[in-house]
Amino acid sequence: MKKGYQPAVHDFSITDMNGVDLTGNILADSGYSMFMVSGKLNEADSSYLSKGFDLGKELIQYGISFYILTATASDDLQYYLNGLNFCTVDETTLKSMVRANPGYMLLKDGVIQGKWSWATLPGKQWFSGLSAGSQKETAGNFADTFSVLSLIASFLLILIILGINIKKYFF
Repeated sequence: MKKGYQPAVHDFSITDMNGVDLTGNILADSGYSMFMVSGKLNEADSSYLSKGFDLGKELIQYGISFYILTATASDDLQYYLNGLNFCTVDETTLKSMVRANPGYMLLKDGVIQGKWSWATLPGKQWFSGLSAGSQKETAGNFADTFSVLSLIASFLLILIILGINIKKYFF
């Protein structure tokens, strides 16, 4: 017998700057939590980082927890400290979470509610509505609509590939 496939993310943990494991507390939080994910802060565009830091300060005012997850070495990390919650996570895990640098992940009750790159991140106003629940419904409706449209497009593509005359059935 040989050992089976080991997934890339098998030992997920989030630790604060003092080495305290925060994983359980963050995932059990019944409120919203936003992760700003940057494998290496020094490899990200400084203007994108600044935008993320500003968003983090705003989200905290809305009552949303904000964590910066990074694999940046502690010596380099000292340059970025600005009063926000910086946490360390394995770099492979971070790449599995979000490919963009920086990227963002919104959680509620430990469940992912949204993922964005620095380019697609909604404005601060979008997040201000989270306490009322309006954004979650909007995000869910978009995801549901996208799923339905993807399913229809896949079905039509299969019909085209099989050479079935679509006009005969739909037009």
